Amino acid sequence: MAKRYEKIIHIVYWTWFLFSPLVYWYLRREPVELMKLFKPLFISQFIVGATTFYFQYFLVMPKLFKSKRQIGSVVLWSIISLLIYIILRYFVEELVYPHFLGLRNYTAGTSLVYYVFDNIYFGGKYIISASLIWLVVNNAKIIEARNELQKQQAEAEINFLRGQINPHFLFNTINNIYSLVYHKSEKALPAIQKLGELMRYMTTELAKEKVELEKEIEYLRSSIDLNALRYTGGGAVNMTITGDPKRKEIAPFILLPFVENAFKYGVADEQHQPIEINLRIEEDKLTYSCRNKINDTHNADSTGTGLSNLKRRLNLLYPDNHCFNTGIDGSYYHAELEINL
Repeated sequence: MAKRYEKIIHIVYWTWFLFSPLVYWYLRREPVELMKLFKPLFISQFIVGATTFYFQYFLVMPKLFKSKRQIGSVVLWSIISLLIYIILRYFVEELVYPHFLGLRNYTAGTSLVYYVFDNIYFGGKYIISASLIWLVVNNAKIIEARNELQKQQAEAEINFLRGQINPHFLFNTINNIYSLVYHKSEKALPAIQKLGELMRYMTTELAKEKVELEKEIEYLRSSIDLNALRYTGGGAVNMTITGDPKRKEIAPFILLPFVENAFKYGVADEQHQPIEINLRIEEDKLTYSCRNKINDTHNADSTGTGLSNLKRRLNLLYPDNHCFNTGIDGSYYHAELEINL
């Protein structure tokens, strides 16, 4: 992006350089003659000026910022650039042109001292312009590189956090299935089958940036069913969905941690105190909440690896586009999430 803007800036600068005389003549109500732009003196001014400009731009300024003695380098190399401009212009317009074309820019007999001091202004314009443009472009490149690095670091962290989802989910689920098998429950085989279905979803959707909200809700229901299998009464979960999830997308596995945390640290088998899950879908916003009674055998303040992981992923995936809160209300733990879709 910065390179594209660099090209645009250079094109605008040299376009203005080439056609500014026309504007000047027009404002002074002088005849605007396009052919004046092709006269030898104007062409030599353009070539010498461009040479000085790009000497400053590609050689002096990069060298300047690599030098530890920047102030001294500014003075030294700017003087060198200015000398290059004066020498080239003098050679072309005061030596070559008079010999081959019979014309010159300054009248014959102009002293060298006057010539040098007079051209400090003309050459200085190119040197200052090149320096300012280089500083602007270089600063843009630095910002772009920093943003790209931050983006790569964020993507690497997201990938790392995604990699934690599978082991975390498997650890909890396999423990549940182990308990069913140990007690020779008839629910063991259905649990293994449902786990297989969920694993297929995870292997296809986890790597994606966004998934269909409908599929994510379906995955959430399957996860609830799988966790509920380890309870004799099938668990106690009330889930309410309001709104239409069709044609909406969300980052994968955003909804799951609330449920996992509720089953792990809460009471999930009391029908009169069920886990309450509410999902409200609006045009451009999703509101998601989970409330469960705290299990006295666990630390009430614990939010688990899943919610800690979720919090970090939300900060990376939905910066300034979400609101995530957790807390304790008496003997109940609650978690709320709002996401701008």
